[in-house]
Amino acid sequence: MAAAPVDTNLNEYEYRVLLDLLKQGHPNADAKIGEGLQAFQVRQFNNDGALAYYVVRKDGSVEDFSYLKCCRALFADLGTPTAGAKRAKTGGSPGGRGGR
Repeated sequence: MAAAPVDTNLNEYEYRVLLDLLKQGHPNADAKIGEGLQAFQVRQFNNDGALAYYVVRKDGSVEDFSYLKCCRALFADLGTPTAGAKRAKTGGSPGGRGGR
């Protein structure tokens, strides 16, 4: 996302990937899509400079959507162990030793 041009329509490949992600993973996909999408864009989300994906509908309206929410819904069964849990499972030490 950080490498994408801001306020510019993403390319056809990115459009298709994000559309599939939105349709399959977002709990409010129908509302986000509305009467149809024209494009996806990366836009500034807040005054801190954070970026987000936005849907651009055919009627010209725009709305942000969380790709993370989509991924969590699609891959919820995978879980994400914390670093501490990984160390406990593998018996590793908490401190780094330069890769030794």
